[in-house]
Amino acid sequence: MLTKYSSFLLLWMELLFLISCNTTPSTNDLLSIEQLQSFPIAKRNSVLNKTGINKNSPLLDSLYTLQSIRTIPFPTDNILLSLALQNQLKLLKLRKQSKRQRIGNLTVHLNQLRTLNKQLVYWQNGHTETINESFDAYKIKGKDQRGNVYFTGYYTPVIEVDSVISTEYPYPIFNKPNKENWKDGFPSRKQIDGEDVLNGLGLELAYAKSLADIYYMQLQGSGIIEYPNGHQEYLSFTGTNKHKYRSIETRVIQSKDLKISDISMVGMKRFFKEYPELEKEILFTNPSYVFFDRKKNVPHGAGHVPLTADYSIAVDPKYIPLGSTLLAAIPQVDEEGDFSHHEYRIVVAQDIGGAIRGSGHVDVYCGIGEEAQKKAMAFHHYGSLWLLLPKQKETT
Repeated sequence: MLTKYSSFLLLWMELLFLISCNTTPSTNDLLSIEQLQSFPIAKRNSVLNKTGINKNSPLLDSLYTLQSIRTIPFPTDNILLSLALQNQLKLLKLRKQSKRQRIGNLTVHLNQLRTLNKQLVYWQNGHTETINESFDAYKIKGKDQRGNVYFTGYYTPVIEVDSVISTEYPYPIFNKPNKENWKDGFPSRKQIDGEDVLNGLGLELAYAKSLADIYYMQLQGSGIIEYPNGHQEYLSFTGTNKHKYRSIETRVIQSKDLKISDISMVGMKRFFKEYPELEKEILFTNPSYVFFDRKKNVPHGAGHVPLTADYSIAVDPKYIPLGSTLLAAIPQVDEEGDFSHHEYRIVVAQDIGGAIRGSGHVDVYCGIGEEAQKKAMAFHHYGSLWLLLPKQKETT
């Protein structure tokens, strides 16, 4: 505890030094705390439909469009956000990507991301008067080029396993094979789970009760496995077979033979229990396969730092840099599951997802277990995202 406290203290001293070296901003340029907290929540209306899409948003020419931060509701500080920002600073120290990344019409420097996070930590300490002076916000155009971004949720499931194969636990969970042994590419899901091509290679981590349990843990990118004696282990994403992801839900919807009214995870698992003979046929529709490895018992993302529920997101790093921090208008739903309003929140890109493609889709991490599952399943609506960067100095 003393070590953690000392590291925080050193960080605060560094931040105070950095801020003290800057010119004091003009108060005419800043929003007061009262103004910052008086922004209305964007509620559903004639412009925002039941999915959260803003039909009247103008077309955006570039991937990132600079927008005045004064026109965007800015959230208040939060203890969980502080934790997420601390982990983000660790991620940026660990990140193996290049120090400079060209993404769309922006060149993003690793140092910019570090500086931005330090400024946000300083802001978290009550210095809200520095917002306008410190940050630039770049709206992300999304798939429709109008800034509407699709928000889904993911979580860390807990599934029952055993350490040995049996009739009750017949399905292996695999570690990633050695690439040198598969020069023509890793096998497909059908080859792995249908033809048993990885069996006996020493890659088995544990054995599950159903293929569906493994499949949906793969979609989440990580999971907690629980043995019959109650012992738990955390399994983290360690790679894929590089096969293209295909949605089994699309296969079910397009099928004339299958009549499934509920294609959610819960609905599909219920269907597989009722018709176990169709489980493999449907799951093999998706040739993509995720491999796992044992890690510390705290959920980590692709950025190798702990994930924070409601603040960590998974992105496509080709469009949103891993390690970046964003302002999000996150869709919230009513009791009927329809969009009701947008909640503005700072989020951190700490994970990647196999099904996340382009700038128009992000995944919000919702936590561990059944409650997190319910929250994640409710996410399938639209909001907005702004990449935050340190304000660029004007040149004369």
